[in-house]
Amino acid sequence: MTGPLLDVLAGRANRADAVVKQDDTLTLAISPDGDTRVSASHTRISHLRVVREGRIGYASCTTDTPDELAEQALAAATSGARLDLHLPMPPPLPEDV
Repeated sequence: MTGPLLDVLAGRANRADAVVKQDDTLTLAISPDGDTRVSASHTRISHLRVVREGRIGYASCTTDTPDELAEQALAAATSGARLDLHLPMPPPLPEDV
């Protein structure tokens, strides 16, 4: 999702950061009679924060649709607060070995 999200935001936001949270849970239940039941669940949520013309916009979604997430965050930025947002600097590139 990161690559397509960057493509959608290119030239449309001054700064942006994203977080994707994924949770996989496997549950095994064993009854006193020895019957077993296995269930699995998978959740994923993406959060995007953008700065556009000095205004901050946020959006979250549970789908893998970077266009939708970016559009929501950019729309929120049109009426978002004017703040100086200091995002972390990118890590240094590794030296050639």
